Amino acid sequence: MTQPLPETLVAHRIPRPREPRPELQHSSLNISDILSALFKHKRNILVCVAAGLVAGMAVYLEILTSWDLAVQAAEAIGPNRLLPHASGTPSKEAAATVITKGLVVTVRKGSNIIFVTYKSRDPSLATIVLKELVNRYFNKHLEVHRSIGAFDFVTQQTDQVRSRLNQTEDSLRSLRSKVGIASPLVDRI
Repeated sequence: MTQPLPETLVAHRIPRPREPRPELQHSSLNISDILSALFKHKRNILVCVAAGLVAGMAVYLEILTSWDLAVQAAEAIGPNRLLPHASGTPSKEAAATVITKGLVVTVRKGSNIIFVTYKSRDPSLATIVLKELVNRYFNKHLEVHRSIGAFDFVTQQTDQVRSRLNQTEDSLRSLRSKVGIASPLVDRI
């Protein structure tokens, strides 16, 4: 048996105080601090968000009311149709002026919906003008907001899918003629 050492010889290990390492330090920022800052500056935040939404909506309104969109729509519809009682041959610019004068674009406060109306004596012409403007708007919107690389990619993918569709239709035609199937529905392919 071993005998215990006298107390004077027993060593006690005293831990040395550690210095905190920079990578292990925790931020004193907690969720209540974040919420406090957000509530303290809520008006400024709301004003910035509202300004961003208004600026974003302004771009859409600008596209819809742009002169070149009106000219494109007038050209597609035809100046003679927009100005049937004009003396001489009406120009596309005169027809675009008629479109811009009859066009009303509004946004309700607090909404992201754009209301587009067109006033004309001919209801069918009003429908045609609105359809043409909306179609041209979507095309212009894509031009403004898409990247060139994305457009090239979509064009490339469209060409590949069209090529595969043509190959599939050709193989279907050859298989149909080989088997001897005749159908009016299949003849359309």
